[in-house]
Formats: sequence, C-alpha cells, structure tokens
Amino acid sequence: MRRYLIHQKTKLRPSSYKVWESALLDRWKCFHETALAKLDKRAIAQRLGEIASSRGPVAADTSRKILSSFFAWAIGEGLVDTNPVIGTTRRGAKDRDRVLSEAELTEIWHALPDSVYGTTIKLLMLTGQRREEIGGLRWSEIDLTGKVIRLPADRVKHGTAHDVPLSPQAIELLQAQPRRIGLQDFVLGSVGRIGYSTPKQNLDAHINAARAARGLTPMVPWVVHDVRRSVATHMAEKLDIDPHIVEAVLNHLSGHKRGVAGVYNKALYERRKREALDRWGAYVEALASGPAVPVVA
Repeated sequence: MRRYLIHQKTKLRPSSYKVWESALLDRWKCFHETALAKLDKRAIAQRLGEIASSRGPVAADTSRKILSSFFAWAIGEGLVDTNPVIGTTRRGAKDRDRVLSEAELTEIWHALPDSVYGTTIKLLMLTGQRREEIGGLRWSEIDLTGKVIRLPADRVKHGTAHDVPLSPQAIELLQAQPRRIGLQDFVLGSVGRIGYSTPKQNLDAHINAARAARGLTPMVPWVVHDVRRSVATHMAEKLDIDPHIVEAVLNHLSGHKRGVAGVYNKALYERRKREALDRWGAYVEALASGPAVPVVA
C-alpha cells in the first residue's frame, strides 16, 4: 500500500490524499499483514459493514472506492489477478442536499465558539468557499488592502487560481486573527491538525442542549459542506443574485465559466462577485443579530 500511496500522492490534491492515506492505513489496517491474493470478498464485505456501523455509510462507500482503486492498480502492477472488492455492497449514500434555513444559520452562528474552528465556520458562511480552501488559508493569500483572497491554482479544486472578494464582515474576522507562532503562514493553522469532527460534535451538542432547554427538538443533522450549499441557495433565492454569479463566487465550473465566454467576462464577474459577497455579508450580519435560538410557538 505504501507504493500505491506514493503513486497517488503525485496525482491527488493534498486534502484528497489525506483521505486516501487515512482509509488505507487506518480503516484497512486490519488486512496489512494479509497477502493480497488471500483477501476475499467475504472478509472485505465484513469489514465494510464494521466501517458503516462505526463511521457511517459515507465512510464505508469511500473506503470501498479507495480499496477498489488500490486493487485496480495492483492488478496493473502484476501483484494480484482479481479485484475482490467488486460485488461488495455499496451503502448507497446519496449526495447530500441539505440547505440550512435562515434560523438554523443564525443558531449555528451564535453557538460557534470563539476559537479557530468557530472562525473557520463563520468564514465559510461569509465566503461560500470549500472547507479545505478556508481551513488551509495562508496570510500570503490575503490582500486586506485589496479586500480579496487570492487562492493559487494548487489550492483550488479545478486547478485554476480563484479570487474571493472579502466583505467587511469577513475582513473583520481576518483582522482579529493573531499571527500564530509555529504555524508558519497559516491563518487558521490548528484546524488542519485537530480536524473538524470533534469540534463539530461539540457544536451540535451545544445547539441541541440550548434547544432542549427551550422545549425544542434537536436540529436536523447537518455537515460542514451544507454551509456552502446554503450560501449558494440563499444568495439566489433571498438576494436574487444571478445563478452564474453565484457559481463564479463558489468557483463552480459551469457553462458560464468555460470557454471563450468565461475568459471575456472575467472582469465583469470579478466586479459582480464583490457586489454579491458584500450583499451576502450584510445579509449574514443581519441574520446574526437575530435571536440565538428559535422562538417556541
């Protein structure tokens, strides 16, 4: 597996590589001492069931995909003749479509701790960018004078540099961040080391405790990526921002941004992206000024 990981490291983005490395070295660690030819479908299916029970169906399907890719590579290298992952059950994890309501966004904002994690989620709410892009943000990527984050190509999913205009609310958060000794150029350096899982669990517990105290049911489960989807949805529905400008803000490559049209409209997009994020920042600030928890009917 080490040889395969070395091979994948040259092909995957750093954040994606960490997922593959974790899956192969952690979730499939139980098979490290087993010869590849000895691994059969039954053993793999049993392990996938354990992963699904302990980590959920998404983790199981991701682990299945990564192990299957490893065996496909191993076949090409002449290390094994068959892929025993083929035919094992997929848990059928569907693409998430959760959109956080205005009230939920307000609840989450108020419940976020005054910490690196809390600042990260607030910046995700204000910018709509991907978790890895904000969590791995560097001071060298921030131009506070120009009020913009300039993400280089190697830190962007599509491999194309992306500028994120900063609203006054986002600038205020960034200006409040100290220069953290020992974290090099990272603005929110500890997020990548502590991860998102434990802080997210603590946040959910805090939100639901506040709800229980007011006689309310727990918040419907959500994940960090739902914030990005919610930003896009509310920008379009609440602020009536054109879909292609929302896509430009989120750096989605659609028909509007591909080809000649995307090149010639770049200047227009940058101006309208700034207008959109300034309006969105004011919108989030207005939401945050509301009550921390829903009012009991």
